[in-house]
Amino acid sequence: MKNKPMRVMLVIMVVVLIIGIAAVVGYKYMKTVSSSSGKLPTAAQLAQSQYELDKLTTNLSDNAVIQVTFALQADSPQTRAEIEQRKAQVLDLVNNVLHITTREQLAAAGGQQQLKSLIAIKVNGILSQGKVTGVFVENIIVQ
Repeated sequence: MKNKPMRVMLVIMVVVLIIGIAAVVGYKYMKTVSSSSGKLPTAAQLAQSQYELDKLTTNLSDNAVIQVTFALQADSPQTRAEIEQRKAQVLDLVNNVLHITTREQLAAAGGQQQLKSLIAIKVNGILSQGKVTGVFVENIIVQ
């Protein structure tokens, strides 16, 4: 029976050792994950790779009229430059997407998000390098 307190003490020491090792491993893992993700870009860096489209006024597929301004966030300034060079193609793609969209689709939950996703997919389809990482609606009026 004299060995029972020794065994309890040994078990407690082993548990504390395991918890300590797990804490050290977890800390090192979190440190490498946070350092590998890098810093978020600054607003100035984002602005260098953002392209604002001209205001568009067109009909939706249900004959409602939409007036909208989009900004495209590119993954790099080089991609932004390509979007600018392909401005006519990009505007044509956006107009085509708007022409197949209805007022009800835009008003539905997630409707604008679906529109933005479709625009990003279509624009990414014509880019030779890089990609559009975000589409922002700066102004929208539907009548």
